Amino acid sequence: TARHVDLPTYAFQRQRYWLESGTGTERGTLDHPLLLSVTEVAGGESVLFTGRLSLSAQPWLADHAVNGTVILPGA
Repeated sequence: TARHVDLPTYAFQRQRYWLESGTGTERGTLDHPLLLSVTEVAGGESVLFTGRLSLSAQPWLADHAVNGTVILPGA
């Protein structure tokens, strides 16, 4: 049961389904050594915390090393 559908009149006509940069509901940055920002989760009262682990920013992560290889973070 085939049916006819309308095709775009322009070959490269498209619709984007993702948000543009900077249109999120980010609340802001935090003053925390591991957590960098907090963002509201859509459709609820939850929040999402994001952060980054780096030996240059958190040198204590390399406290337990063997032959120059980090085994465990020193916490």
